[in-house]
Amino acid sequence: MEDTIKTINIYADESRHIDPNDSSMVIGALWLEKENVKEFSDKIRLLKKRYNIPAKREIKWAKVSGSKKEYYLDLIRLFFDYEAAKYRAIIIPKDKVVYDKCNGEFYYKALYMTLANITRQNVAKFRIYVDYKDSWSHIRSKELVKFLTKDHRNPSSQYDAQPIRSNESLIMQLSDLITGAVGMANNEYSKVEAKRDIAELLATLANQELTAQTPYNVDKFNLFKWHAEGWDK
Repeated sequence: MEDTIKTINIYADESRHIDPNDSSMVIGALWLEKENVKEFSDKIRLLKKRYNIPAKREIKWAKVSGSKKEYYLDLIRLFFDYEAAKYRAIIIPKDKVVYDKCNGEFYYKALYMTLANITRQNVAKFRIYVDYKDSWSHIRSKELVKFLTKDHRNPSSQYDAQPIRSNESLIMQLSDLITGAVGMANNEYSKVEAKRDIAELLATLANQELTAQTPYNVDKFNLFKWHAEGWDK
């Protein structure tokens, strides 16, 4: 088992978790097997080259503008065209979260719930990359591993988590773009037309509203809506 177990890379990011005016936050994760990481990253690089995007310019939801709209739309199309790449997110209404009740563990539990569906359906070595936020990111990564290890659905699975800066991974950047679109759809829509178009295309290709919950068994693009009941269990 040790020699044949597959490795799955997961790139997790947050959206709408800072602004108090937003009604919902989103934690999203783009995932694929390690053997597909280079090929998928190379496809993103080729797309950047086609649109004359500097190699070091990051893909970021916050920087989406109309001048490069078709580039961003093609990134969304690339995700859906590349069968091995998958995405899952949890949508959390902020008014249903009692932070004090969570004893400071909200971040780990919310991220755990985002990843649980992925880790429970696969026996693998999971390499989880979280977007670097601050000096506490390394500690949070270790706590996340503890949460996942306590889930004994697949006792043969192994977990490793580490923070990375977004400029270190094109796939992390694409995760940011998709999570940003889901976050916008579950809050007030942006005045930037290109962002609205990205969200519309994402919903069309996913064949669902970005505010709706996806059936459990759908892997390619899956949204889970937070329910506060049982949170403290």
